[in-house]
Amino acid sequence: MEELKYPPGSRENPITCKGIDGERAYLNRLRSPEGKPVEYQRLGSVFVDDDCILDGYRLQYDGLVEPAVIYLNMYAGGRDKRIMEGFRFESDFLKPAAWEKLEYFQQVAEKELGSPKPETPKMFVYIWTKSGRLLRTGPWIYAENDFFRQPNLEWDLNALSDCASQVVHQLRGISEDRPVVIASVETALQFMQTMHFEFNGSLSEFRKNAGKFEGRNDITGEEAVLYFSIRS
Repeated sequence: MEELKYPPGSRENPITCKGIDGERAYLNRLRSPEGKPVEYQRLGSVFVDDDCILDGYRLQYDGLVEPAVIYLNMYAGGRDKRIMEGFRFESDFLKPAAWEKLEYFQQVAEKELGSPKPETPKMFVYIWTKSGRLLRTGPWIYAENDFFRQPNLEWDLNALSDCASQVVHQLRGISEDRPVVIASVETALQFMQTMHFEFNGSLSEFRKNAGKFEGRNDITGEEAVLYFSIRS
């Protein structure tokens, strides 16, 4: 077919939608590869031939060097599942990941700790679960769906994702001799705030010494323990 020569969303191979609502529904589903929101601006309509009118949109997200242009055909009907290169659908981030299963926790625990059912500090499995979700969705979608809109998107999101990765894939933070390794104490506080835990005691002391984080969940009031160390 002629359209197979051209990428989805191009003028020669437009995305098919049902009406203007279908166009907006499609555009609202778009995300960056990391899950960042995509802004779109209508450029106007173009005539491809005597009986085909397309709508062009400029697409932009934070970090995209050059805006992309996508063409949609709102008269074709249907719900197009194709996507332009360099973009993803929001639904892609909502599918459970392999590392979110209990079996994965047990496999990592067996490999790293020698036991599939190790002793864990308070609420560690809860933090492990939320960390897995943070890795899957990315901080942007995670924050949109979080009760407190955490993490703050002005924080060092790469550092927070690194903390989550250490917890999920290495079970770091589980003990004093297996801490989450961080570059600054602020990362520890921000990570635990993302998990909805506020530090018990003096923040100045924690900033000075780091190490053992003991905090209370903002929603349930339950206590949690997680161990950190500053990268040397």
